[in-house]
Amino acid sequence: MTLVPNPSTGTPSPAERELQAQRLILEHAQRLARIGHWEFAPDGTTIFASSQVLEIFDLPADGPAPSVDKFRALVPPSELDQVTAALNAMRQGLTATPVRHRVVRADRTVRWVDHSFDFRPGPSDGTPILMGVMQDVTDEVLALDAMRQSAEVIRQSSEAIRESDERQREALRIARASLWTWDRRTRLLSQSHDLYEWLGYESAPDPFDDRIALRHPDDREPSRQAAEGAIRQRVPYVIRYRLARAGGGWAWIEGRGEPVFDGTGEFTGYRGTAQDISEQVKREEALRESDDRQREALHIARASVWVWDRRTRIFSESDDLYQMLGYEVAPASFDDQVALRYPDDREPSRQFVEDAIRRRVPYTTHYRVARPAGGWAWIEGRGIPQFDEQGELTGYRGTRQDVTEQREAESRCSVTSWTPWATASRCSRRMGATTGPTRRSTA
Repeated sequence: MTLVPNPSTGTPSPAERELQAQRLILEHAQRLARIGHWEFAPDGTTIFASSQVLEIFDLPADGPAPSVDKFRALVPPSELDQVTAALNAMRQGLTATPVRHRVVRADRTVRWVDHSFDFRPGPSDGTPILMGVMQDVTDEVLALDAMRQSAEVIRQSSEAIRESDERQREALRIARASLWTWDRRTRLLSQSHDLYEWLGYESAPDPFDDRIALRHPDDREPSRQAAEGAIRQRVPYVIRYRLARAGGGWAWIEGRGEPVFDGTGEFTGYRGTAQDISEQVKREEALRESDDRQREALHIARASVWVWDRRTRIFSESDDLYQMLGYEVAPASFDDQVALRYPDDREPSRQFVEDAIRRRVPYTTHYRVARPAGGWAWIEGRGIPQFDEQGELTGYRGTRQDVTEQREAESRCSVTSWTPWATASRCSRRMGATTGPTRRSTA
């Protein structure tokens, strides 16, 4: 602590040395607490500023004390108004409220201070001298700010977690699914009640064995084997089983789970999901029935469905047609199938297909296919060329039908000029009426 600007004259007396020692002790204590003080004369000039105050403002400690304006210039204007208001309150005999404000140093670094004010009697005539005590609380302010930011981050994270949980619950509700975990040590199964609520139960059955008892008897053993197999192989598993509804009937459930192991490799339990897929199973069954009906219809019509991919040159076709012709399996490639056609029918069929590509229209062609037991079967081929967005041909899709009986009936019912009309009429009824011309390749 330096007395400014009151230089001592002559040799210091013992009292002065003692005073100086006490001031050094006080200065050291203030430095540890980051506390300093200042004094202003009634005219506003600086009488004294401790070294800690000078350090807070980053002002030189040697030489005369800086002017009041020098201190004021380093306090932001909006906060300087608070300081001025507190000082005016002191001059009016009111109690001044401590002010917390910033000090912006010349190098733009910022220090936060708590600033308090008071008067003390003057040393000679008793004229009051305005004094202030200033403590550097920058670390406290920064810590509080960090705590507020951390609290805000925690709040935002908690909000994000809450929203995520809500979205997850909504997604599970829409999917009619629930999450579950099973602890091997406690044998407790934790599961959201949603799944059982959807099935009409007020709450999930407890314990775990009661839930197993709700499964269809035929599904219990396969479910157990799947779960145990997952432990041995250390892989997830997927099972389907039926679960009794509270009001009667069965719901189809798809269970997905994975075994959990601790750091030593010891099995500790399972975790997974359970989803009500009853509607999906109904759609799958309806699709299977539709496929079965389609296959039956194709079988009755002695027809097959086919697709050809130009890029892979893979020709996919149901085996029904070739089985009807007596083949055990369909020819392996499209070229092998073409080789089974009657030689005179191959080129006309090719021309029909190329014409359909050029015109971008469906086509119908007729050709003969060799039977494995001998003889020829008449086939009616219908196809649609496929194109991509750029107009490039990507392949074909269509149907093929064994029309041998129809061709033979047409041959038997050919009407000559002497054929009685009654005979022609019977043939027409047997064959069925046809409308419009059909473009065919000629054999």
